[in-house]
Amino acid sequence: MENVAGETHQVGDSDYNCTRLSQRSGVGWSDTVEESNSVGLATTAGVGTGTEGPGWKVSLTFSVTISYEHQWRHATTTSATTFVDVRPNSVGWVTRTPDLQKVKGTYELIFGKRFRGHYYWYVPFEATSPLDTSTVAQHTRPMTKDERAKHC
Repeated sequence: MENVAGETHQVGDSDYNCTRLSQRSGVGWSDTVEESNSVGLATTAGVGTGTEGPGWKVSLTFSVTISYEHQWRHATTTSATTFVDVRPNSVGWVTRTPDLQKVKGTYELIFGKRFRGHYYWYVPFEATSPLDTSTVAQHTRPMTKDERAKHC
């Protein structure tokens, strides 16, 4: 089991300071991180037959595919207000990097009747799931001329 960082992304709206004074703004945000993991096994068995005569040939092939799959889903939603100090003629925003937990192992499939000669099958498995923690950061930069024209 290991903890890994998820993808850093912006949460909430950007805040544009069009005044001549520094402003402290509260950026409200809500962010949901969802992960889906699955494990599966599929096998195909086929039987073929053919008949041949002078100048002709007929062949038939039959196949059956048997599969098993299981899927897990997990989501966490975090909401907060983060305060950002935005200088004059600047824009501020908030990013969040969710913490994830990665697990690797072997999934054991047990069949009531023999499947391809075995009752037990072992499938490699890797799952990632969001934790309830994250890193939140505030950012600022000067506004561009286009942003000033649009927001001020």
